[in-house]
Amino acid sequence: MYKQVVELLEEAAISYKQYTYEPILDYETDRKIRERFKCPITGVKIND
Repeated sequence: MYKQVVELLEEAAISYKQYTYEPILDYETDRKIRERFKCPITGVKIND
C-alpha cells in the first residue's frame, strides 16, 4: 500500500519526502511532548 501511495504522488507531480522519527522510549519525554503540543495521545500513554 505504501508503494502505491508514493507512486500516485509521483504520477500527480506531488513532492513527497519520507520522514523518519525516533520513537519515544520513556514516560518523561512522552509527558513533555504531550504538554508541549497539548495532545493527549503519543507513543506511550500513562496516567499522570
